[in-house]
Amino acid sequence: MFGTTISIVIPVYNAAKFLHRCLNSVLSQDYKNIEIICVNDGSTDNSLQILEEFSDKDKRIKVISQPNAGAAAARNRGIKEAKGEYISFVDADDYLSQGLYSHFIKVLKSGNIDIFMFNGIVGEGGKFFTERNFYYPINEDMFIDYKAFYGIFYGNSGVCNKIFKRKFLQDNKLKFLEGNSYEDIDFWFRSLILAQKVKVSFECWYNYCFDNENSVTRTFGKNAFSLFDTFNSMMLAAKKVGLMGFFNDALLQFQYEKSTEVLSLMKDEYKERMYGKVKEFLQRRVREMKSNSYTRLMNYGICHNILLNNFADFKNTTLLFRGDFNYWHKEVKNPRFSIVVPVYNVELYLDTCLKSLINQTFRKFEIICVNDGSTDKSLQILEHHAQKDKRIRIINQENKGLGAARNEGVKYAKGDYLLFVDSDDWMRTDALEILDYQLKQKSPDVCLFGFSNFEDTHKFNIPVGFLQNLEQGGNKTKFDYMFANVMACGKVYKREFWQKNQITFAEGVFFEDNVTNMMVFTYANDCEVCWHDFYYYRLRGNSITKVTFSDKKTDDLFSAFEKSLEFLKKQSFFDLIKERFAEFCRNSLRSYESKIEKDKLNLYMQRYERLLAKIW
Repeated sequence: MFGTTISIVIPVYNAAKFLHRCLNSVLSQDYKNIEIICVNDGSTDNSLQILEEFSDKDKRIKVISQPNAGAAAARNRGIKEAKGEYISFVDADDYLSQGLYSHFIKVLKSGNIDIFMFNGIVGEGGKFFTERNFYYPINEDMFIDYKAFYGIFYGNSGVCNKIFKRKFLQDNKLKFLEGNSYEDIDFWFRSLILAQKVKVSFECWYNYCFDNENSVTRTFGKNAFSLFDTFNSMMLAAKKVGLMGFFNDALLQFQYEKSTEVLSLMKDEYKERMYGKVKEFLQRRVREMKSNSYTRLMNYGICHNILLNNFADFKNTTLLFRGDFNYWHKEVKNPRFSIVVPVYNVELYLDTCLKSLINQTFRKFEIICVNDGSTDKSLQILEHHAQKDKRIRIINQENKGLGAARNEGVKYAKGDYLLFVDSDDWMRTDALEILDYQLKQKSPDVCLFGFSNFEDTHKFNIPVGFLQNLEQGGNKTKFDYMFANVMACGKVYKREFWQKNQITFAEGVFFEDNVTNMMVFTYANDCEVCWHDFYYYRLRGNSITKVTFSDKKTDDLFSAFEKSLEFLKKQSFFDLIKERFAEFCRNSLRSYESKIEKDKLNLYMQRYERLLAKIW
């Protein structure tokens, strides 16, 4: 058994920067009965020269050159040339840990193996897989087959952390799909469903590196569209061996997750077209599934954010979550917008909020973050981004609540216009550019824009639609806008107007923006609407809109109505709007009624009746 030869296939394309590390990691293995087949796939750097230098020193290295045809063709050529009983694939920009092949030889003593799968490290320490990735508990002494791999193939879909028996590949005519950017995914899946004996090692022997800027995983363009060939090949293979029923759910989840990953890595010019094809493909797949099966997957949010959205929403939610920060390193002396972000214990959501602002296509703005006594890592996150983007200013204060944090932020604002963004929400990345264009046309005191509720559990958007309600009538007055949306976050305000009228938020209470909203539309002379949904309002488990109301929240809700009524009664136009105000209160109370504890509903209704009496 000690004489077993292992053929190591290394496809090489412009990998000169990494080849020494890769080849040295293979040559330094303490198991020596190996052959190393390096397929130079038309490199234009000095990769071939490096390969020849190594092969001159070690005769176990065989160098084959071919015109550039892609990794799949290079691997297939390596399989064809291989003489060993087993074949191992290593990418030229990665490397092996010492002892892999001697460990494999020990594993072989337990009997014939079709595939040996071992763990690896991604980037700075993440593992390829854990025991939780398997369908049932396994250990390294067990022989397993496809039944253990219900889901792991999409969590660990490469071929470089596996060693394949060459006869097994030959007997099953297993080759890589050439001209396909996802050739290893398809190859691994087709191998998996045919393998009779698979062994697993949880020890990390492979090191997958992200430092190659030319890696295919970082440069998706037109090549991304071969993804659908991969999906179809995998499903066809499963159907041929009667395993489509077993893998159907997992395949759909893989197809959704891989599509989302690819869309996030594609060049911008191809994303919308790719999104359309992905949506069409997933719609067809869902129609083919049993309804109860997809209903179960729906509970995990599978496909929701593609099937139920348009491209603009997908781009500004899912792709934004996965994207990078595009920092602006210059100070903005005369900002067009001042964005006030109150921050309190939102470490899980703050990056997304800041990313949506930092990545705005319009650059002339400032971000005023008021850290309201956070006790989690929110302040560290703010400081990290403030060091990299000169538009961010951090104001620290003791915890005083949302209203006080917004008021404090306004004190430091220098922009022509104010916006308020809550730190667990975010905005469309082209919002400021479109708003700036519209504000230049008429320069209103306040401009409304639309928003969507983002369902955090299932990751999809629910358009609120109040803009559509405004569009149904003819000419609008500011009183129509007053009750359309009382949130502070769906509007942009002229700062001069805000200061002149000494507008503030109520402090120390919930529903702090109700009275503020009434003040804004009372004092505003010019109101406009920008007919776009710019704002994403996150609905999360502990959101004020979702949890049962405490006594304080209930008291604050009625207090907000009372104070709004007190303010409006002092205005000459009150008789014109009191019916609308009553309707607004009634609709608000209905939306919150389910949050009130049942044994307190009678008291709730009594307070409502007293409120109506004051209105009329």
